[in-house]
Amino acid sequence: MRSSNRRPNWWVLYTIAALFVLVLFLEVTIPLSETVQCSLEITITLLFYSLVWRWLGVNERALMHEDMQRERKQKLRLLKVRALKPALVAGASATEYWRSPGMLKTVVAWIIAIALAIYRFIQP
Repeated sequence: MRSSNRRPNWWVLYTIAALFVLVLFLEVTIPLSETVQCSLEITITLLFYSLVWRWLGVNERALMHEDMQRERKQKLRLLKVRALKPALVAGASATEYWRSPGMLKTVVAWIIAIALAIYRFIQP
C-alpha cells in the first residue's frame, strides 16, 4: 500500500483497548493472592502499553500524513476566507473592512445573540 493512500488502522487500537478492559475485568474476577494480582496487573498494563507503542510506531507515517492533510485543508479554508474578505487582507481602512461583504450579517448575528442572552438573563 502506498504511503500517500495509507490511513491509520484505528480498529486495531480500538481492539487493543477493548481487550485491555476485558483482560482487566477477568483479572479482577479471578481470586488470586494480593501479590500475584498486583504483579499480574503490572504485567497486563506493561503488555498493553507496549502494544499501543507498537501501534504508534507502525502507524506513525499514516498519522503524520493525516495531520498534513488537515493542515492543508485549514490553509485552503483560510485562503478562501481571505478571498472573500479582501479588505481584511489588503490592510485597507476600517471603513472598507466594515463595508466588506458578509460583515453586515456578522454584526446582525452578534446583535441578535447578545439581545437573546440579555433577554434570557433578565427573564424571570
